[in-house]
Formats: sequence, structure tokens, C-alpha cells
Amino acid sequence: MIKKIIQEPLLHFAVIGGLMFALYAMAPGNAGVGEKQITVSTQDIERHVALFERKWQRLPTANELSALLENDIREEIFYREALALGLDRDDALVRRRLAQKMEFISADIALMRQPSEGELQEFLDSNPTAFAAQARYSFQQVYLDPARRYSDADVMKRLEQLHSAAPGVYRKLSDPIMLPAQLADTNSQTIDRTFGEGFAAALANIPTGQWHGPIQSNYGMHLVRIASQQPGRNAELSEVRAAVEAAWRQAERKQAQAALYQSLRTQYQVSIPEAAYHLLAPVKVEVAAE
Repeated sequence: MIKKIIQEPLLHFAVIGGLMFALYAMAPGNAGVGEKQITVSTQDIERHVALFERKWQRLPTANELSALLENDIREEIFYREALALGLDRDDALVRRRLAQKMEFISADIALMRQPSEGELQEFLDSNPTAFAAQARYSFQQVYLDPARRYSDADVMKRLEQLHSAAPGVYRKLSDPIMLPAQLADTNSQTIDRTFGEGFAAALANIPTGQWHGPIQSNYGMHLVRIASQQPGRNAELSEVRAAVEAAWRQAERKQAQAALYQSLRTQYQVSIPEAAYHLLAPVKVEVAAE
């Protein structure tokens, strides 16, 4: 359907011809050559038709397509005239955007290359902790509020109560707190995020099936009974291939951007006035007493 409307002669005359005629009429002198020439390509028309159909679930009319193309032409004309006036040189946003587009070029080149299995395996071997399978725990916990100033004897007494208590009674032996009384098959990162950094590491030293503690958290002390645990391990490439490839591509992108900059940097001579360094904050140097 799109190709049919593109190949329609009437549309060619009404849209492209009309727009180009308007441009020639508006431009003084020899406006159809050099920098004053704007060419509307078939790809431009197909792109607008496809986007319009996707949004409105129908093909655009000739007037609608003409308006879309006119917006492109308007933008192109203002862009060229702005460059001619040098408006891009003093605009920080424009400078930053153009610099980003140069970086995108190198990134796109890096993304074109497909990594081999050997490269992905080497990347995984160089970054094992980034893709390692975390330790997982299922456990119950009883909270001891530090405001109640538990002594060592009080803690031991509470442990004895837990050892002899029936299943489920442990909840009644916990001080009130907005923390889960139990977690099932939870990774160490989630546990640390819930109880505080280092709590999961403390669980690694506790055998399963019995109450132990106290273990310190960001909130106070906890008595813990581990029901099951699965230690962490380095992942196989087949398990995390998608994540490894994404990280590899990100690293390749940064390397390509750095290489592009270095290759261009050597072509420029940069002068920085020494007076500029006087604007920097003075560095305080501490001299050790003899």
C-alpha cells in the first residue's frame, strides 16, 4: 500500500513538484544549486507515510503528506541559515549535541561487530563478580530491640525459648519492627538491602536448621534460623550470555569513543593560557613535622 502511494504520479506532481517549485520561487537568483538546493528523497516520503500509518492506522492524504514534508524543509532551511550565521558556535547545547553525535558514530561502528564466544568468555573471566550467581537464603528472624537493653543472659534465654518453641511461635518472641519475619529463597543483595550491608555475609557462617545469633543489622540484633541456603558461585557463559554480551558491547562502545577522541586529539594543537590556572583553588600542602 505504501509503495503504491509512493508510485502514484499525481502525488509526485502535487507534492514533490509543488514543494520544489515553491522553494525555487522563494529563493532569489540561482537558488536551485549548491547549498540552496534541498532534495526530498523517496526514503523521506516512505518514512513519513509509514510513521503516519502506524499512528493513525491509515495512509496520509496528499495535503497531510505535503505538510509533513514542508516541516522537514522548514527545519532544513532554518538549520542551514543558522549555520551560515554561525549561531551554532556560541550555543552550548548545540555544541554538546554535535559532540554527542560524533561519539554516537564511533558507538555505532562498535555495535556492528559481533563478539565471538571466545571474546565473551574472556570478558566473563575478567569480570566474574559482575555476573556471579548470588548466594540465596531461606530464613526466619527474631528481632531484639536495642532500646530494651538486652544482656547476654537475656539473649541466651531467648535462644533457649526458640529452641524449644513450636513452629510459628517465634513470631511472638520478636520485638515489633517493620521487617519481614521470614524470607524465602532470597539473594544476598536483597537481604542486605532489607537488613543492611553485611547481614547476608553473616548468614553464610550459620549452619541450617537451628536458631543462632545474635546477628547485628542496621536496626539492632537478630536471632536467625536458616531453613536452606545456596552458596554463591561464578556463572557459566551459557547462563548469563545476554548480560555478558550487553556489558561487552558497552565496554567496546567506550573503547571506540576513546580511540576516536585520541585519534582526533592528535590532530589539534591546544593552547591554554597559564593565567587560567590562577583561577583554580589553591592546593593545601601539608608538611610533616620533623
